[in-house]
Amino acid sequence: MALDPWHARRIISEGKLAVVLAIEASHLFPDDDGPWKEQLHDVYDMGVRSLQIAHETNNDFSGAAYHADIFEIMTQLKAWFTGNVEYAEASDGVHNDVGMSSQGYELVEEMIRLNMMIDVSHLPLKSIRQIYSLVSQDHNYYPLLNSHTRIDSLLLESDRERLNEHVTTDETLEYYRATGGMIGLRTGIEGMLDYPASQVGNNCHGSARSLAQFYRYAVDKGVNTAFGSDFNGFIEMSPPRFGSDACASANSNELASQVAAQGFPSSALPDYIQEYNQKGLAHVGLLPAYLWDLKEVGADTTNLENSAESVMTMWDRIYDTQRSKVAL
Repeated sequence: MALDPWHARRIISEGKLAVVLAIEASHLFPDDDGPWKEQLHDVYDMGVRSLQIAHETNNDFSGAAYHADIFEIMTQLKAWFTGNVEYAEASDGVHNDVGMSSQGYELVEEMIRLNMMIDVSHLPLKSIRQIYSLVSQDHNYYPLLNSHTRIDSLLLESDRERLNEHVTTDETLEYYRATGGMIGLRTGIEGMLDYPASQVGNNCHGSARSLAQFYRYAVDKGVNTAFGSDFNGFIEMSPPRFGSDACASANSNELASQVAAQGFPSSALPDYIQEYNQKGLAHVGLLPAYLWDLKEVGADTTNLENSAESVMTMWDRIYDTQRSKVAL
């Protein structure tokens, strides 16, 4: 359990996995458990070094990003049966009007004082803008992290309408770049629009070929990346390029041609890759196979392969009181 970047590097140098504890919860620091600042310090003392200020519902600190899918029903139920949280709505059908509260600003200031990672996943655009304004003006471009996200401009229209503002835009990509932060690439089932600079044929929707499009898009914008797989709950992951589940996000009239375009995998591959080729990204142990597949389809995975070092660099920057805006 890594407590600071120096500790993390020591763990890694010993050949071990450095784990950073984080919190993702809609009902963050509930009033019934005492003053929020005491709760923050309690979890900090337990080793927590990152947290998301909101999750699926508005809370005492901020609104939550609006998105319209199965989670909309779940969050309505959560809001109705949980105290001090409200269902996140969007008056314009896209953006939650509720931004940061005064208490939310106090929370961010205390997180900065404690050198914690600020994860803006699940925050509405309004809150992300407010936090960026704070860290850029008052805290020398303190880094911002988005641990699991997708690139809005490459989403298919159906997914854009479903995810709404639970995405990363060109505007917020610039926030992560300018502060020396980074993003986690959500390894989901979504197909993507073509990004020719990826140099990867976008002909198997939902697979590694789709992720290659928005991975390269973020890197070309100067933003460091990692996998943001989000393995929990009812989350669906990337399908394989081969077998009965291949290219599972393709339209029915395109599916057969997309599958045929993938050819056939070698039978001489290691077991874990053969499992991945059959199941897709079925569990966290197959992330190495997913990275292998990205290389197979022609992606330059250098930035992803340096993701652990990118996290360490971002964490180092948190402790650097002389930091400034990252130059283009």
